[in-house]
Amino acid sequence: MTSRNRRTWAPDPDSRRVYELDVKLFGGPVTKEFLKDNPVVSRMIQIRGGQTPAKLHEAIFDAFNREEEHLYEFHVGGKGPMGPKARR
Repeated sequence: MTSRNRRTWAPDPDSRRVYELDVKLFGGPVTKEFLKDNPVVSRMIQIRGGQTPAKLHEAIFDAFNREEEHLYEFHVGGKGPMGPKARR
């Protein structure tokens, strides 16, 4: 094998790219008083492009100090949260 035919490993360019996401809660067990004082509950998080949806879920849980296990689903695109044209 000549050096011209050798393949070298290179990381996926998106795996090192950092994305910043504004994550908002749209529902949950909160009181009316809390919602009055906090009409928008959000956190800014950062995640690398090569990380899995499970790692994104973990980062969101950490940002909101959550601990209980539950199912999750991500929606991309569409009009607003859970839009009919969003990819899941």
